[in-house]
Amino acid sequence: MEQNYLKNWRTVRAYVKARYNITQSELDTLFFLYSEKYFTRGGFEGFQKTLSWTAKVFDNLRTKGYIVIFCASDHVRKPTIYQLSPKAEKLIRHIYKVLEGKPISENGQVNPLFRNDTSSLEKAYRNMIVKMNKATALQRHHPSE
Repeated sequence: MEQNYLKNWRTVRAYVKARYNITQSELDTLFFLYSEKYFTRGGFEGFQKTLSWTAKVFDNLRTKGYIVIFCASDHVRKPTIYQLSPKAEKLIRHIYKVLEGKPISENGQVNPLFRNDTSSLEKAYRNMIVKMNKATALQRHHPSE
């Protein structure tokens, strides 16, 4: 199988951001943290500089339920230790599956890009999703030799 995972990344990213109501910085942060079992708020300073990391991103991910406390701080020696929630892990796994060829829902109740009240840009992404799904279906039915 040809490795061309990122060909449709822009479309997949637009779908994920719309479906999960998540920003680009939040999504990038989840990708970074996905391989980290546990982490502290200050444990990835180098990464935070690449994102213009702010407490707002971290707090938003906590509020949205993507980051949860694993072990609370003792307020003296140990900082609070966090981990990604099952919800966050499911989101990232879903993205990888879509990039590997899983079709994206064309149902407006599941995928906001397929609702009637979308912008022209969202309609363009919707059209790309339809093309991606057709190409994926063809690939499944007629795999290359």
